Parts: sequence; structure tokens; C-alpha cells
Amino acid sequence: IESDSFLGCRLLKSIRIPAGVELIGDPYNTVFTGFLALSTSLESIEVDPENQNYKSEEGILFSKDGKRLIVYPHNYGQSFYRIPDTVEKIEYGAFAGDQNLEELEMGDNVKEIGYMAFLSCEKLAKITFGNSVKSMVLAINLCPELTSLDIPDSVESIESAIKNCENLTSLTIGKGAKNFMSVGKNCPKLERVDVDAENPWISSEDGVVFNKDKSEMLFYPPSRPGEEYEVPDTVKKIWQIEEIFQLKKMIFPASLVYISNWFGEGVSYYFKGTPPNFPKGTFPVYSHKLDISIYYLDGVAGWEPN
Repeated sequence: IESDSFLGCRLLKSIRIPAGVELIGDPYNTVFTGFLALSTSLESIEVDPENQNYKSEEGILFSKDGKRLIVYPHNYGQSFYRIPDTVEKIEYGAFAGDQNLEELEMGDNVKEIGYMAFLSCEKLAKITFGNSVKSMVLAINLCPELTSLDIPDSVESIESAIKNCENLTSLTIGKGAKNFMSVGKNCPKLERVDVDAENPWISSEDGVVFNKDKSEMLFYPPSRPGEEYEVPDTVKKIWQIEEIFQLKKMIFPASLVYISNWFGEGVSYYFKGTPPNFPKGTFPVYSHKLDISIYYLDGVAGWEPN
């Protein structure tokens, strides 16, 4: 059964897979793309018991050995679901578009959460992770009811793992995460991120995320309380500063040599040292209409009238 075989079947409520089906979707990409994107009425998927590759448990599609959860129907109708202990991987888009699920609990055998596994789960407010999850790349996206997340120590890869969650206010990262690339992007109410002190790769201080030696500032939460923030003197590079809603003044140290994406509207920026190297020789702003002010101390070298 090809990936897009049921594309656009918006009123489809159930499907039955016969014994002879050997493969559903593209094994190198997605599974049941049509269901994930558009089949908002889907309530159950049944599989012939004689099928050697797939099975259904209470209308949910799994691999025959139960190690992969493949499709959780969009309109399954339950507010709570606990993933069976047999499951080791939640497949690409497995819960994407779910309209009823409010709370999800994972068993301790889940090791991998697939790409877009929880895309546009409109009512999902609580996720309890198991203690074996190691990877969750771009897994949680457009989940408006999530307000907090606690990522366990076992998770090593969280690149772009949590994005576009408009009501997320707090995020806790365990000691296993090795990077913080694009995590928390477009989460405008995020106030703080806390990282386990034993994490050897990343750290946090007052809710702001750094690499371990604090030579790089990785993320400043957009709704972090306080109107003024002074970047630690150890910081040489700044990466992810985008929308800033509470801040009015930020002070950069003399050690700063590079700034990537930023800024917030109506914020004043103070430089203690020479100007850093901006990307491609340009001032790093998203819009020419941003209202920002730049200040530097008298006598600091490297600033020329312009």
C-alpha cells in the first residue's frame, strides 16, 4: 500500500488491512501520509490476524512484533492513552493530527520518537516520557495545550524537538541531551529552561541556556521575566535570540565576538567591547522595521560613526 493511497479521504472512518499486505508506505520516509495529513475522521485500523507484518490492537496500527507504533487514528476518541510496554519506536507522524488525546504516557521500552510524531495534537496537554527514550528529533510541534515538558535523562538527541507550542511556559532538560539546536523555537510564552546540573554538554543559568563552559549562549526564553539581562562575561558567541517580550535592556560582554539570529522589538542593547562579527558582515535583524537601540561605552575601540 503506497504512502498516499488514501490521500484526501476526509470522511474515512475505518480501514481493514488484509492478510497479504507486506508493506505500508515508503520504508525510508513516511507511513500512511494520507492519513496523517488529511483523514481527520479516522477512528480505527483493523488488520487480519493472519497478516505476518502488521497487527491492530483496539484499532491502533502496530508492527507484528509490537515494537513499532505506526498509526494512532486521528479521531480515535480517547483522552488518555498509555503506549504498550512492547513498543520501542513511535513512528513518523504516528499521533499527528489527533483531535481528542489530552494525556499520553509512554512505557519504559520506548527508545525513539519519530519525526513529527506529535504534530498538531490540538488537545494534548501532558506527555509522560519513559526512561529509555534516546532520540526525539522534531517530535513535538504545534501542540497548543502543552504548558510544560520534562525531558528525561535518557534523551540524547533533541534537535528541533519542541517547536511552535504557543502556551509552553517551562522546559526541563535531563543530563543526557548533547545539544539545544532550535529547541523552543516559536514558543512565545516560554519563560525558562532548566538543564540538569550533571549534563556534560549544556547548562542553564536563571532559565537561560548555555554550552557547558558558558562560552556560548544557546537560547534566551522569549518570555523570561525581567526587563534587564546582562550576558555573562564568559560568553563569546550568541546563537538563538529571536522574539523577546519582557526584556527592555540587554548588556553584552567585551568577550563577545559573534551574534547569530536576534532581536526583540523595543530593546536597548549595550556593548562593553568592540562590535562582534555579524553574519555575512550585516547587522543580524529579522526585519528592517525593528525598533532597537544600540549603545557602547566611550573609548571602546572598533565602533565607527555610520
